Amino acid sequence: YDLEFCGEVNEAYELLGTHLTTSSRKTLTLLGKQYRMVYNVKGELLVSENQMQYLLGNIPFAAHLINAYNDSEYSAEYLTPSKKVFKGTNGRSLKGRFRWAHKKPKENLMMAYGDGYAKVLMWNLKGTAVVYINFTPLSPNKVEFTVKCIAFPSGAMLNGIMSMGMFKSMVQKKINQIIDDVVKAAREYASGNTKPITKIKYLKTIEGERWLREWNQILQADKNPVNSIAPAKQEAL
Repeated sequence: YDLEFCGEVNEAYELLGTHLTTSSRKTLTLLGKQYRMVYNVKGELLVSENQMQYLLGNIPFAAHLINAYNDSEYSAEYLTPSKKVFKGTNGRSLKGRFRWAHKKPKENLMMAYGDGYAKVLMWNLKGTAVVYINFTPLSPNKVEFTVKCIAFPSGAMLNGIMSMGMFKSMVQKKINQIIDDVVKAAREYASGNTKPITKIKYLKTIEGERWLREWNQILQADKNPVNSIAPAKQEAL
């Protein structure tokens, strides 16, 4: 137990503020495992803070938005009315079921934990992970983001595989690809190229039309911050 190992636990506890809830106990238990790999991805995105908050608060909508502009097969679904638990896939090599352990309005730092599957190079892997998402506005239409994924290999051999530079590079590439897909779709729609949306049947349902109305309000608010009002932020989880 060195400073780096304990640092992950201390960081999580500071964010969670307790060890008494189910989410905090599960997260801290995962961080106490012997083997772990940490994957960090960071960069800048040409989207607004309000857009990022809405997409992360309405993950199924983000999946439909991506599919409209990328001819992909992303999907996401909330498994509880509170939106705490969700599952999703990029339609290719990643899928998982996660639960928000920390996610509050006006805070752009989130944490989730869960189980996932990933196909990386010649390996098909299943396991558990804790994921941090953090973003900070740099300007009205630009944010700086970091994603940290802490995966927990089941043994020394798998830990050795996941420690390989080639493996880590591929994992980081997959995370970046998802982020790029989200931002590309959001910017295409914001630019006025809305025709691709019409091919997504779910966005013609009552819920889909509500998402689009709220999304359009956010885009309008970003263009006219004084005269427009964005939809209310998500409730605390």
